[in-house]
Amino acid sequence: MATIRRLHRANYQAYLVGGCVRDLLLDRTPKDFDVSTDAHPEQLCRLLPRARIIGRRFPIVHVRTATACTEVTTFRRSPHPKGGKLQFGARGEILRDREYGSSVEEDALRRDFTVNALYYDPLEDGGILLDCLGGMTDLHRRQLRVIGVPTVRYREDPVRMLRAVRFVASLGFKLERRSEEALSRGAQQLSLVRPARLFDEAFKVLSSGHGEHSWPLLQQYRLLERLLPDTQRCLNASPVTEEATQLINAILRDMDQRVHNGQTTSISFLYAALLWPVIRARQAMLAQQGRKMSSAQLVGETMARQHESTHIPRRFALAIEDILRLQWALNAPRSDRSLAQLHAFHAAVHLLALRAASGEPELLERSAWWRQIAKQTPAPPLRRYGRGVHRSGRRGNFRNRAPHSNSGRAQTDDRGRR
Repeated sequence: MATIRRLHRANYQAYLVGGCVRDLLLDRTPKDFDVSTDAHPEQLCRLLPRARIIGRRFPIVHVRTATACTEVTTFRRSPHPKGGKLQFGARGEILRDREYGSSVEEDALRRDFTVNALYYDPLEDGGILLDCLGGMTDLHRRQLRVIGVPTVRYREDPVRMLRAVRFVASLGFKLERRSEEALSRGAQQLSLVRPARLFDEAFKVLSSGHGEHSWPLLQQYRLLERLLPDTQRCLNASPVTEEATQLINAILRDMDQRVHNGQTTSISFLYAALLWPVIRARQAMLAQQGRKMSSAQLVGETMARQHESTHIPRRFALAIEDILRLQWALNAPRSDRSLAQLHAFHAAVHLLALRAASGEPELLERSAWWRQIAKQTPAPPLRRYGRGVHRSGRRGNFRNRAPHSNSGRAQTDDRGRR
């Protein structure tokens, strides 16, 4: 509200827009508030305190306060046929977008879905709602419809396909027919997206609190084979298909429950858990061939293949590797209780427990023993993986062994703790 008021005083247009307006109309609590304005990013930085420009592809401005971060975007418009500032790649994807507009009507046409193209000014005459593209009609119909030609809009930014799945799952909407047909044919376009961006977007879908509902949609529209290709192959046909299906369903239910309970979630734990069936399938294949590989080799091979689809940042990759390799250490005949001092310990024990309850009953006794130790051992204090943290010269050693901590009950964070 303060951001909008300041923009109004400077004679700029300013509206709440997107998911916050949609959620308010659906009687939901918005997670955050986005503002759209005719002020350009540089003007916003001069006008708003604690504002900074982020993003190369779509420049936006983050305005931070003591309690929140408001995302402010400049109106956009459709590009001019010649000399525009909207740059496309060879296959139609948008590489750079600096085509600024001056009105709500222009900006609405550049948004992704009609239900996200609703603009609300809370300060003008007690509140004014602007609907240029029939978003209110689609909201009442509980329908998700792409603005413009769906095939073109998906090609411009293929991540819109993942956003469509996330909204369908979280809102309980249905995809409009043309939007769904284009989505069914467009999965291969995810290859145009930078792997690092895919990594983040996949986590958003699966950690939305509706991951269990999103998963079959990712499979239905063949998006999963672009995000987690080896995991998809395990589910299609492998010696561990049934076991993998049970484990993944348990993982997603657990993740959804944590979100609904207001608990923290871990991107490292999620990816480690979803990649574990790949390792199990590889072990089964090697056993049939009479061959063996070390845990470090199996984890390294699995991570290398996954990097080709979604580039995993180093700080997360190290935590994922530790969670996976701890699965062997926790199940060893003579396990070392000092494993409880590792940062990945609590996440690894939780994965072991989910495995025991989802097709590997031989782990039940071992899992129960480690869970008791986990309850008695507070999670170690947070330390970052990577620069500034000692790493053993031996590849087989675990990272970030930490001293005992008197901190509270263990939770999950992006370094893999649980």
